[in-house]
Amino acid sequence: MRTAAAAMLVLLAAAGSAGAQEFFLVGSRSLAMGRSGVASVSDASAVYTNPAALASTGFAGAVIPVLGAGAFSPVDIRETRDLVDDFVAALDEFQSSPNAAAAQRAVDSILALDDDLVAGAEAHSLVALTLPIPLTLSYSERVLTDVRIVVDKQNISTVVSLPLPTNSIVNNESAAIGHVAWLRQVGLSYAAALPFLGENLLVGATGIIGHATTFNDADTLINLATGGEIDWRDRLRSNRESSCYLDLVVGAQAHFFERRLVAGITAAHLLSPTIERRHAADFDLDPQVRLGIAFSPFYEEHYGEPEAGEEAERAEGTAAAPRRRGDIRSITNPLTFTFDLDLTSNESALEGIGIESRHIGGGVEYAPLPWLALRAGVYRNLEESDLGTTITAGFQLSVLEIAGAYSLRSADDLSNEMRVSVGLSVTF
Repeated sequence: MRTAAAAMLVLLAAAGSAGAQEFFLVGSRSLAMGRSGVASVSDASAVYTNPAALASTGFAGAVIPVLGAGAFSPVDIRETRDLVDDFVAALDEFQSSPNAAAAQRAVDSILALDDDLVAGAEAHSLVALTLPIPLTLSYSERVLTDVRIVVDKQNISTVVSLPLPTNSIVNNESAAIGHVAWLRQVGLSYAAALPFLGENLLVGATGIIGHATTFNDADTLINLATGGEIDWRDRLRSNRESSCYLDLVVGAQAHFFERRLVAGITAAHLLSPTIERRHAADFDLDPQVRLGIAFSPFYEEHYGEPEAGEEAERAEGTAAAPRRRGDIRSITNPLTFTFDLDLTSNESALEGIGIESRHIGGGVEYAPLPWLALRAGVYRNLEESDLGTTITAGFQLSVLEIAGAYSLRSADDLSNEMRVSVGLSVTF
């Protein structure tokens, strides 16, 4: 197989979800609990999930780091890959020894292709440090890619005979189009509790300075199959574009019943940054909103010993000054239920005309010991039913967190959606 065709097939085989505007939910805990966390996030990954949560305790903490990746496609990736492979082989045979059977197989492969987004991939990393101020510094990277097959069913004949009709194969414009975006973001987050509400309403924001590098490549399947030793890396470099942008994420959390019930909301991409591309349309990170609820029936906060004056006031029956979040020494929370819902429909392809996403999901966490937590959940994309329901699971062992997601709908033995996340989360 020619170098260029082989490179495109590798992308097709490895690609998964492209999430240019999909809600950027970071952290193994959130993934394990059905990709929910707007109301339940409890570490420095809140810089994107809900920056208001950074004010929920007086602790300092760090995420060092979180690594994650995701993949999904509503079509059978293997079938598409096999059809492209069959087309290349049939065309190779026809060039070596022209015959109607080989030409017909090439035509049939083109006609069987789905004119749809084939696949994409998303990977990310995050390093964050939050201080009791609370001020949080973070650095994240995301690599997003999609591969799309655009099928030309006009310039092709359904029945092939020799001599070969002009429009049967040679003029066919069916093409493979690939896009890659590499986003690097530095974030500064600040969050605070509003004391006039008894510190039961938290607000926070993350300001972002970002740098994006994009690549794109497009070629017809004919050229991929017959172009010889084409250096696709040179083509990517020639279609490279860099741009800088500013962005903003804001969030809020409201606590009820001594923090056993939490409601949260996050609005992301409020500055609608534009990511530039060369020889391809720019794409925008459109504003999006997600709502979340968390219920922890056994949640309890443990404070330090009261000072002498405060103890005397209590002994006399005088109302003592309210305790502050900074006085918390530890928290007991053995059971948590979470639920998240996207209130906006988000684009989830760099092409801008592909799959949309609007996720609904939830999960449960059981933490019988301070250093052990077991998690499970489920979520679904309401805008793309072909992806099916995705189950999630994970655990925390001391500072190590691991999570995965797997769609119940699959093409052959390849799930339509898969994700994984690994991270180290430390509280000081």
